[in-house]
Amino acid sequence: SGLDEYLRAVNQFTWWDFEKICSDLDALSAGKQVEIKNAYNRETGKKDLQVRIYGIKDGVIFYENCILGGVELLERLDIVIMLNDPDEACLHRIIERDAVRRDLPEILARYLITTYSENIFFDILMGKFSQKLLVCSSDGKLGEFPDIQEVSHIPVPIAEVPVARGGCKGTIFVDLDGTLIKHVPVPSDTGEDIQILNGSREKLEEFRRKGYYIILATSRPYHKIFGVLNKLKSLGIEFDQVLCDLPVGPRHIINDMKGDEVRTIAHVLRRDEGIKKIKID
Repeated sequence: SGLDEYLRAVNQFTWWDFEKICSDLDALSAGKQVEIKNAYNRETGKKDLQVRIYGIKDGVIFYENCILGGVELLERLDIVIMLNDPDEACLHRIIERDAVRRDLPEILARYLITTYSENIFFDILMGKFSQKLLVCSSDGKLGEFPDIQEVSHIPVPIAEVPVARGGCKGTIFVDLDGTLIKHVPVPSDTGEDIQILNGSREKLEEFRRKGYYIILATSRPYHKIFGVLNKLKSLGIEFDQVLCDLPVGPRHIINDMKGDEVRTIAHVLRRDEGIKKIKID
């Protein structure tokens, strides 16, 4: 669970061993038998299937997957058939299939995450391998290349060590660039240029020990945040949630008071000053 699972889910190329798939396809093409141990079982959601595929001397090999693989694997295929069903139909089937083991919010989150990743693959497929591509609906009717429906917003993870919301002392919103990390005029999508400002990691750890829920806020778009999250994680930055795609400009928080207790507090910093001097009880 947590950020590792999220980043793995977003990049579906990490889901399968495509080198093994290539070797298995070569073996089947040569008429050899293939055994797959601990295959994924859609009924249970676990890797508990043992599959044996017998080789054939003549015939057609059908290889099905939502992402077929990289360029090396795609070049081996003679034809690629894309089943182009409406998004609504695909989502409805997923809800029916997973309803017994996942709640609806998780199903929807997974659908958006995987659709985002698959769209990247479809763009490559239609751009570089269109001569091999045959598009049809699930009832076998041939059609045109589908329009790729952009996924502009996808769920961003809860931290690996979440604080129970019911027991939280409060919420701390922390800006990312220029506050937690050094401001860069044109930041890298991979996060390779990230420099944690002095004392930021330790201060966030302090806030979390005190029971605060940490939300990072940034104007960076959702579709360019994955490398950044991975880099922050590798540098030991812990948080509970991320808000992306925020407009550039002032940020106002409006909240009520509880009796005489002020429940909205602002801490204004100079750019790249860092948060190490911030005191929150």
